[in-house]
Amino acid sequence: MATGVSGRLGSAGAASREHIWNFVMLGGDIAFFTLALNIASSYTIFPLFAIHLGANNTLVSLIPAIRALGVFAPQLLIASHVERRIRVKPMILTLTIGERIPILVMAIAALALATRNSAITLAIFFVMTLIPALSSGLTFPGWFDLIGRAIPRSWMGRFLGIWMGVGGVLGALGSLGAATLIAVFAFPLNFALVFGLAFIAYVVSFILLAMGREPVREVAAPAQSASDTVTRGTGVRDQVAVLRGDKAFARYLVANAIAGLATMAAALFAVSAKRGGLSDSEVSALGVVLTVAMTAGNFIWGFVGDHIGHRASLVGGSVSAGAAAACALVAHGVWWYGVAFFLLGFGISAAQLSQLTATGEFGPTERRASYIAIMGVAYAPFAVGAPLLGGWLADRWGYQPVFGLAAGFGFLAAIAYFYWGPHAEKHGETVASIQR
Repeated sequence: MATGVSGRLGSAGAASREHIWNFVMLGGDIAFFTLALNIASSYTIFPLFAIHLGANNTLVSLIPAIRALGVFAPQLLIASHVERRIRVKPMILTLTIGERIPILVMAIAALALATRNSAITLAIFFVMTLIPALSSGLTFPGWFDLIGRAIPRSWMGRFLGIWMGVGGVLGALGSLGAATLIAVFAFPLNFALVFGLAFIAYVVSFILLAMGREPVREVAAPAQSASDTVTRGTGVRDQVAVLRGDKAFARYLVANAIAGLATMAAALFAVSAKRGGLSDSEVSALGVVLTVAMTAGNFIWGFVGDHIGHRASLVGGSVSAGAAAACALVAHGVWWYGVAFFLLGFGISAAQLSQLTATGEFGPTERRASYIAIMGVAYAPFAVGAPLLGGWLADRWGYQPVFGLAAGFGFLAAIAYFYWGPHAEKHGETVASIQR
């Protein structure tokens, strides 16, 4: 008997050490990945670089459209594959290389080609924007599954709170460093240095991810319950069948679609500020404001989600996004744009933190990857099409119609989430909700 108790205690101690190790390693991956994303921000640095290469509003708007297409479209194809694998980490480490190498290619292209052939450099830039987006879409369901198994459920709140906070602080410092490089060095060396610095952060993130230890998946028979309305399968057709058995989830997807339409001005905040008279260094500094707002938003929306409900976070985030576009509609000068970027950061953080977590409240736990993938695929057409429409409208009629429509859709999304978002009484476990 004593031997049995001793063995159980020893096993529990080993498991605890594994959890602590993963808490540090996988959390560090989140922090440095967030740092890289904020150094080479897709909301400030990328549009600014594209403008220097001669891109118009429609081309600049391809940046969020390409990212949305790559991130969301492949998820449904790989979700069932993730659910069948005993281990997903080797697959993640292979796929995530595509998230990291392209930024180095951008740095080299900026130095070698930007002043000689801006058109070729711009083409390379867009290809190198698509590749990491596709890699992210293929990686995310497996990474999401890994985090859910490697970190104890009772630790998840602390895990997200600590490492998202660390990532936010590092991201703010990284944004400040990027703004400094843009201001101190001439084009294109300044952008090459920014891209190179982001690549270093990606390398550190990869090392920490590789050092994480993946628990073997526990394969259990599907639970048979009244709420389990979908039979587990392995094909895309079976995953799409979720919508026929979960009407509440289908309504939630409609609210997400409206929120996707509110992103039509996402890439134009920086472009509007630049063409409204702000310097490169001032536009880059707005990236710091954006990062600080996103960091503060992560803490605030996380607290709101845990204590009031993720529906409240989604409603508040949509109001923030609508207010950001409304502010940009009348903005003039760095302070007005600072307010717009701060509100934009609040809206982005709410979507990143709560959209996936709210999705996790629908359906059975064992179908989590499929629900996340379906949400992504349903959201993609709107997140891809809206920025393209926004860029097209801006080229023809200016920024005011775009910001006006984005504000309207933001406020409309808040109403849709209020009625069709997950309800507080349905709250279950907290799950990792970092969008890579």
